[in-house]
Amino acid sequence: MTSYLSRLSEVSKSGYYRWLHAEQTRQIKEVSDEQDLILIKNQFNAFNKKAGTLVIKMFNGDTWRISLKKRRTDLLAIR
Repeated sequence: MTSYLSRLSEVSKSGYYRWLHAEQTRQIKEVSDEQDLILIKNQFNAFNKKAGTLVIKMFNGDTWRISLKKRRTDLLAIR
């Protein structure tokens, strides 16, 4: 059955099994992203909605010693 479905969806069987076993990792990353997103939104609102992603990144690093890369801040801010 796995062979048929992997051929149908044009993925390898090993890729399917890798994806299947990475579910817990994806869930952990999703929770982490949600927490970071809440942090970024709270900071954005604290700056009266006039702060860009670079300002928020610098504020995190200087004030709270939280290391969020600018690219990650950009991606989360798009949500």
